[in-house]
Amino acid sequence: MLPLVPLIKANLIKSKNIIIDAKSGVSGAGRGANEANLYTEIAEGIHSYGITGHRHVPEIEQGLSEAANFEVTVRFTPHLMPISRVWCRRTDELVDGINGWSTTPEVLDKWEQRLFDLFHGRPPDLYDAALFHTITNYPIDIQLFKDFIEGMRMDLKKSRYENFDELYLYSYHVAGTVALMGVQLMGTSPDSKASPESVYHSALSFAIATQLTDILRDIGEE
Repeated sequence: MLPLVPLIKANLIKSKNIIIDAKSGVSGAGRGANEANLYTEIAEGIHSYGITGHRHVPEIEQGLSEAANFEVTVRFTPHLMPISRVWCRRTDELVDGINGWSTTPEVLDKWEQRLFDLFHGRPPDLYDAALFHTITNYPIDIQLFKDFIEGMRMDLKKSRYENFDELYLYSYHVAGTVALMGVQLMGTSPDSKASPESVYHSALSFAIATQLTDILRDIGEE
């Protein structure tokens, strides 16, 4: 929804039946334990769900309508994809999960060694085996995963950032990296007029904006 707000306010797009073609990892919130969500069904494929009435459509339309000061309607079609979200969730849980209090820098060092083993054909468990299958079929850079782990190290070392540059760097590590993984996974259309650099920049900007929004929400809750 967030990327649409400035476009709506500037009257650059029509407000009726905006098409939102969304992509999501199978490990996201709200996923049920059913056959359609099994890795064997998702791997090397993509399929849509909630086409006729996704539960988030009313809140998306409400948010956009409030930003525009007039009624906005959308056609929201999410798709499940074989992306690396499970690994990111597991990594995040090392610090923010129920046992995060016990995580030390040495734990993250061992986790990074697991990542190295995974990228060299030695996945330690079934979850990592699924990710290994993905990275062998799509050109995802290991550095993005390492940068994500660095974000977890920052969580262990700091709870306050003195300026926006520091906060931007943190947001890159914990959110921007994931967006760039998605770009490398999905690629860009050969017919696209946008340069690869502009696509990466847009994905990164969106991820940073989302992370900053999450931080503001957390401040309000706490």
